[in-house]
Amino acid sequence: MTVGKKPTKKREAARVEKPETTEDNASVAATIIDVESLDAEQVFAEGGSASVIAMVEKSLAEAPSDISTASGRKAIISFARRITRTKTMLDEIGKSVAAEWKKKAGGVDAERRAIKDSLDEFVVTVRKPVDDYEAKETLRLDEQAGRLAWIEAQAAFETQEPSAKDISERIEQLAAYGGNWDWQEFASRADDARARVMEALKVALGLAMAREAQQAELERLRADAARRDQADRDRAIAAQAADAARRAAEKETSEKVADAALGEAEARRKAEEADQARIAAVAEAEAVRRRASDDAKAAAVDAAEKAIEAERQRVADERAAEQRAADARAADKAHRGKINGAACAALVSAGIPDDMAKLAMIEIIQGRVPAVTISY
Repeated sequence: MTVGKKPTKKREAARVEKPETTEDNASVAATIIDVESLDAEQVFAEGGSASVIAMVEKSLAEAPSDISTASGRKAIISFARRITRTKTMLDEIGKSVAAEWKKKAGGVDAERRAIKDSLDEFVVTVRKPVDDYEAKETLRLDEQAGRLAWIEAQAAFETQEPSAKDISERIEQLAAYGGNWDWQEFASRADDARARVMEALKVALGLAMAREAQQAELERLRADAARRDQADRDRAIAAQAADAARRAAEKETSEKVADAALGEAEARRKAEEADQARIAAVAEAEAVRRRASDDAKAAAVDAAEKAIEAERQRVADERAAEQRAADARAADKAHRGKINGAACAALVSAGIPDDMAKLAMIEIIQGRVPAVTISY
């Protein structure tokens, strides 16, 4: 069968159904060689495909190879499609020959496979520059996307409240990242992402520094409160010691008064014995009685004066202790008032209305707010 022979009615009907080749699809429908001028019987005879393959291979010298422009890459793909179209037409012709050459179908199929495989290799060869370019381009785009993703990821931290040190390190890393890279068409996106993330990190740094400064201030206030508490404990210990000393002095005074009373009783007893002794000797007893009476009176007066003086001293000590206690209470009240006033002022400065801040302070002082206390 000759490709150029007059088609049968069956083929004529098939060609009628085939859309005409126009200027728009001419490049798609074109083949790499003039297939219709070939002698199908020679092409698909044993060894006949070699000449066709050689013709196609020779035409590869005209294959475009410019991949630097879109039109160049399009031309390469178009040329490869012409080879594919040639392969398809030859394969269809081969099928027709195979149908006619049933006894030689094996040989025809072998030639078909040879043509098909060789032309497939030619397609791969022709497309290889474009395929290599597209693979390299995909790798480049993936790499640029990964770099952009790294920049975006710098705004995220594992903890909700990162330290100012960690944020500062991120800022330094971001500023130095990709300085020598060719971002190509991603340059504006990289600059925008870097600026956006850098701004977010700077805002986070300001918040972290403010938070850490507040924490340091709280630690300082706690330390001051601890020192005041220790001073209060020291004053309380001193007050207890003073009270113990006062009590000991009072006890000693009481014992002295008791000893004076016992001495007076003993003196009276001795006076009575002296009176009995004076019965025996009136003159001597009278003289002794007078002396004893005078001595007893003097001792009693002296003891009474000492007791009165001790009582006066005790009362004075007690009043002084009460005054010290009153002064301590007044100082504590003033100290508490100062602390409460500062806390109330802090609430007001935080945006709480004055009356609500005072009410909140009253609730906290009276212990009606769980887990919240004021350290004085």
